Amino acid sequence: MGLFRQFLFTCFALFLCNYCIGENLGSNIPSDGISNQDTCQLPPPDSFRITSTGYQFVSLAWAPAFSGAAHHLTVIATDTLTNTDSIYFFWLGTATNYILTNLDSKKSYELQMRTVCPNGEPGSEFVVVFPNVGTILELVLGGRQPVNPTNINCERIEYFNPDNEWVGFRLTKNIEGQQNIESLFEIEYLVSGPGGAYKTVYFKRLVEPNILVAANLLDNYPTTNAPEIQTDYLFNIGERDQNGAFSGFASVYLVLNDDFTFDLCSDLDPNGGSLYSYETLVADKVLPPSCQGCPPNTTYSRPQTPNLNPIVIQNPVSEFVNVFFPKNFQHGLCQFFIYNFQGSQISFEEINVPEFQATISIDKLPSGIYTLIVVAQDSVQSLKFIKQ
Repeated sequence: MGLFRQFLFTCFALFLCNYCIGENLGSNIPSDGISNQDTCQLPPPDSFRITSTGYQFVSLAWAPAFSGAAHHLTVIATDTLTNTDSIYFFWLGTATNYILTNLDSKKSYELQMRTVCPNGEPGSEFVVVFPNVGTILELVLGGRQPVNPTNINCERIEYFNPDNEWVGFRLTKNIEGQQNIESLFEIEYLVSGPGGAYKTVYFKRLVEPNILVAANLLDNYPTTNAPEIQTDYLFNIGERDQNGAFSGFASVYLVLNDDFTFDLCSDLDPNGGSLYSYETLVADKVLPPSCQGCPPNTTYSRPQTPNLNPIVIQNPVSEFVNVFFPKNFQHGLCQFFIYNFQGSQISFEEINVPEFQATISIDKLPSGIYTLIVVAQDSVQSLKFIKQ
């Protein structure tokens, strides 16, 4: 392993270890452990940053504080279910980049980078990054219907691009002499955690009576009885037979980048003449929801020049959702749509908003994650809220 050293111990406090167990994997780690007396005040490396993330890994880079400086990485992993912490130490030598692997999507991470002291101990000064490796990915039922989606051929996707009202992918089974079978999947992000540090990514399959589905690595796919299936950055696509058994024909992988873009690609050869095809799609419009009392049959889209600054709601909520409009809101009639986790619309309300705030009653909704779509001043904005 060369200059690489690893030492793991599980702790009951975030930064101080009162009781630890672990295995010493290196010979240069002090036998008496790390103490404040051993540290120095060398400046930490500069520009410590995340360059990319992917399936169970995160790529790191930094610039040394001075020529020849060696570096030390502390990884604090928090189990979000048990609220317990594990601390990992990595001696990285004079390298200026590193790939941290075997990360658990059920844990959140804090990464601390230090310059190594002359005595071999890490310095007391450090810089911190919080990678989005705490991302939870779910395969679920539901989703919106895009209007004239465009195939972008696995190009990097700007998720927050206003032209990308809908982002997803399409599976097709090509049957000679018959109508092809297609399944559409919408991708949706929910940003959560401290400072929006963590994300939940939903791959929402439009509920259609066909055989093409996406499944996790255990071959589990969402059904009416189990509409939410957890997966990883890599999952399978394939067919389900009449008995419900899954048979995969390819995989799809998601890579999150540090510039608010992501890659969504498949290992299915687009030029291989396969019975199946895969397309990464974007669309600037979606079909309106279908429900009693909904507005006329028009498409929803994000205006090229939004007429309304961002709308804000508070989270979490219990009985009401308070919607706060920006200063350039001109008052008047607004429409409010609420979708559940599966992408099905469960309510519609049209309110004449005379001031800069509207209140939506949700006391009858069960606890969960919902999407609120607000249509006001020729602007369509989508917001998430959590009902406690």
